[in-house]
Amino acid sequence: MQRSMKGWAALLLTMMQWNVCAAADETIATEPTARAMETVEVAGVQPGPSLWRVSHGDNEMWILGTLTPVPKRMQWEAADVDSIIRESQQVLLGPSINVRSDIGFFAQLALVPKLFAIRKNPGKETLPEVLPPEVYARWQTLSKQYFRSTRGLEKRRPIFVAQELFKEAIEDAGLRDENGVNERVLKVAKKAKVTVESPKVIVMVKDMKGLLAEFEDTTLDDVACLDKTMTYVEHDLGTMRRRADAWAIGDVDTLRAMTFTDSYDTCLRSLFGAPNLEKYGFVNLRERARDTWLEAAEKALKTHRSTFAVLSMGQLLRDDGYAAELRKRGYLVEAPGEASPEDVEAASP
Repeated sequence: MQRSMKGWAALLLTMMQWNVCAAADETIATEPTARAMETVEVAGVQPGPSLWRVSHGDNEMWILGTLTPVPKRMQWEAADVDSIIRESQQVLLGPSINVRSDIGFFAQLALVPKLFAIRKNPGKETLPEVLPPEVYARWQTLSKQYFRSTRGLEKRRPIFVAQELFKEAIEDAGLRDENGVNERVLKVAKKAKVTVESPKVIVMVKDMKGLLAEFEDTTLDDVACLDKTMTYVEHDLGTMRRRADAWAIGDVDTLRAMTFTDSYDTCLRSLFGAPNLEKYGFVNLRERARDTWLEAAEKALKTHRSTFAVLSMGQLLRDDGYAAELRKRGYLVEAPGEASPEDVEAASP
């Protein structure tokens, strides 16, 4: 029986689903950020993000744009979202990547130590041995700000250190990585008995032991990942906060003014860009995820009168994002605040 590796291979999949806002969302301006930051003011119940509308004839898809991180103490008012979900015939989630293998339960348990081993550099080198002096000096400065002790991090690969740093930085900034959108959507859909479609790219690994062994011995080009993450922590937490606040109150104009880049970032590229991992199926993950979601979206638009979808805000706002691709394929895509063709026609003299 095929078993999803998502539960016990958390280390591997966490990195596959890396969503460092610093890499996912390009900022327009930077500002110095100290540890003693003001607390994010947006808290309590907020209206949350506005919805995009995609239509095909009489069929329509309402898309909720998601963002991370978000204000820690924020709760978004989802009454309108709940209503649309209940009236829909399908809920379409964002694309995901799943690693699967047909090994048994006890074989999985035997590989758990390997999962922890892949966090360390292949030759057991420490950070000062793998990082350029100027990069390590910056890490030392930031580590004193965000960690009581870095003893457990000094032998880890830079990419895993970057992940821990980002997590601590957004925590200090009054932000959280989980926006709660999928949980709320799934709960409402289940109660309303609405079908949920979760487009997945399946990476079927026949030799999981070989993959982990090869990954353990593979040197990643991940110094750039830590370097870029430190740059965002040093300069762009303020921008992340403003973006999070705008998302919480549904300020699409502010979000639109901030450029979004691809979430398949420097860190992901360093993780799965190694040529020797291609034979295990880690090839063109970005393109495959995109094609899988668009295929599911087109099917839903042609099949259902109403569909509710969840998609990252970047893919809705970027000129080459999923929403732009749907528009290119002939679907009518209306962003929040845009007048529909029917409204424009009705307003014409």
